[in-house]
Formats: sequence, structure tokens, C-alpha cells
Amino acid sequence: MLQFLRHGFGQFDKNHLIGPSIFPHFDLLYIHEGLIELKTSDRQIFRMKAGESILIYPQTYFGGRALSSSAWASIQHFDFQRSQTPKQAIPSWHNKTGQSELFQNSKDTDIEKDVNRAIELSRFEGSQSSQEIREALLLLILSQLRYAKISHSTITTEQQALE
Repeated sequence: MLQFLRHGFGQFDKNHLIGPSIFPHFDLLYIHEGLIELKTSDRQIFRMKAGESILIYPQTYFGGRALSSSAWASIQHFDFQRSQTPKQAIPSWHNKTGQSELFQNSKDTDIEKDVNRAIELSRFEGSQSSQEIREALLLLILSQLRYAKISHSTITTEQQALE
């Protein structure tokens, strides 16, 4: 199953450095306000705005900075206990390292609401029930991100023509 490790939330002033870091676990960075530039070892530079998030796989270099005068972001550090996680639950995330995945969502979505709920629950750090709820919320957030990406990428050519 999913194992929630830590949660952080903070403000970055313009040119505030993020990292550089390499972690042995997954990181989900969600942008609440402002603009952040992030470079990962597997990609070019990402410019992320409010409502967007990036999933950073284990052993992936990342570093960046805030581009706007003020940016707010949250990060959730987690991992999977691979022996207990059904592969069909998160099929594309098993055994990946050194990679990242950008999710371009719109602000004011269920994803943002769930991320904010996870932030609120971080006040009750150490509580077993809080830990279980945070892990369930994180799994829900990851599933929503995956669904949004799949839904967006499977638009037919007829739908594109209509748009």
C-alpha cells in the first residue's frame, strides 16, 4: 500500500531556490499560487502555475526557483510498499525511478480541495487515524491526476476538430 512520509507547505519569494535534491521516495508538488520553474533530470525545464502539479519519481534530480514575486506550493513525500500494493491500482508508477510527470489541471478542482484537506490534516501529525486518512487522500489525489491525464490524452480527432 501507499506509505505517507511527510507533507510540507510554504511560500517562495522570487528567485527562491527549490532544491537541488534527489530523494529515495516519490514527491508530489502542487502549485497553489504563483509561478515556479522546475528542472528534473529526465526533462527540460517545467514552468508550473497554480493548479498544476508534478510527480517526481524516486532517485530523480530536481531543482528550481520561484518566478513570481510570491509562490505557494505544497509537497507530499510518499512511497509504496511494493509487496502490498496491487499492481493494477497504480500500474504505471511501479519500478520507475529517475523520472517525473507533469499534470496540467485547472485551479479550483476536486484535486485542489483534496490537497488542501491533506494540508489541514498535517496539523494532526502523529495520529494514526490522521495518517490513514492522509494516505487515502493521497491515493485519491494520485488517481484523480491519472484519470485527468488519461481523459485529456484520449481526446479523439473528432473532438479536437470540434474544439
